[in-house]
Amino acid sequence: MPCDPKVRPGTAWRSAGRAALLLALVVPAACEPMDTAIQQVFGRSMRSQVSFDPYENPLMPAEGSVSFASGNYPRGAGQVNLGEASGLVQDVPHFTSADMATGEIANTIVNPVPADAASLARGEEMFTRMCGVCHGPAGDPSQAPILPKLPAMVAFPLANGLAVTRSDGYIYGMIAVGRGIMPPYGHQISYYDRWNIVNYVRVLQQRAAGGAAAPAAAPSTTPAVGN
Repeated sequence: MPCDPKVRPGTAWRSAGRAALLLALVVPAACEPMDTAIQQVFGRSMRSQVSFDPYENPLMPAEGSVSFASGNYPRGAGQVNLGEASGLVQDVPHFTSADMATGEIANTIVNPVPADAASLARGEEMFTRMCGVCHGPAGDPSQAPILPKLPAMVAFPLANGLAVTRSDGYIYGMIAVGRGIMPPYGHQISYYDRWNIVNYVRVLQQRAAGGAAAPAAAPSTTPAVGN
């Protein structure tokens, strides 16, 4: 029987050994044994990998990029941002978290959203969803759900103290770009929703001062929802 010059003696046995090793790795039905075997062979495991918790180390959009929530703005309250290049009537100046040390730029921004029923309802929803976990559901950080887990990271009170003296534009700016231990939320809370939250914060301040909440006007024709 002529010998195939391409097949050297012992090749079949080595191939069989590789197949047996592969079979030993594949046979285990459960994920954990297979993952353990892979870790022994390759030195790493799928169970050990870099991951981030929700809202951990949030970053603002890259320089020059077009952000869905903060790079472009919807054409009006209650309208969905479809990525249009322009449309916002108000001229919002550029500022960073470093600028919030004085708030000089943010203080110039005028609140364009009336504190009507639609804005306050949306503001309460967004405040509860995005802000209450650190600042407390009533603007008191001592009641914040996150405090027992992170007692060293106490947020500033929003219902009293210095926040009462801050302008609407300053609170808007803090939501957009953050400062200190507060991360920026401009990529998660869109333009009109920031103002809805500002309006609701004023209601919390009135309640904390012992006054009745500002009477809500009739809902506007363009509800301040979602954008």
